[in-house]
Amino acid sequence: MSAAFQSIPLVSLSKWRSSDSDTDRQAFANELRDICHNIGFFVLVDHGIDHEFLARYFTMLKTFFALPEDVKAQIDKSRSPHFRGWERVGSEYTDNKKDYREQVDCSTENEPYPAGSKPDFLVLDGPNQWLPDGVLPEFKPLIQQFHRQMGELAEELMEILAIGLDLPGDS
Repeated sequence: MSAAFQSIPLVSLSKWRSSDSDTDRQAFANELRDICHNIGFFVLVDHGIDHEFLARYFTMLKTFFALPEDVKAQIDKSRSPHFRGWERVGSEYTDNKKDYREQVDCSTENEPYPAGSKPDFLVLDGPNQWLPDGVLPEFKPLIQQFHRQMGELAEELMEILAIGLDLPGDS
């Protein structure tokens, strides 16, 4: 595959899921590996995540960002030792330049590691911050469902890529 391309590759996960042939699955894994090595990204289609669910998820995010700043500030990232929560416009820097965007950082929730654990990035594991239940009652369950579904999809893609790299796919 050439490094130059004319369009972003579409990868249909149905080709992987519907195949019962080891040869076809290996070919799909090799194709995905080549796309990742030579292009670096792709659009995944036929992934099985319900489009109505995704629409609800993104509508919820728009609703969250439309809230007044004092409401969003209840989960300000500065209150979390795990770098989870909301950040207002201009509070984050990239290459020592202010970023003009706001964001909310949530992740899979885990028990925090003990203080001083190494490597240092383990501090990122921990709970999310959530708005009070009465503010956006569907926010927390929708975010958690999104993380579960995307986590399962990521595990499947990692299995495919492992096979494409001639590694065990079930690790």
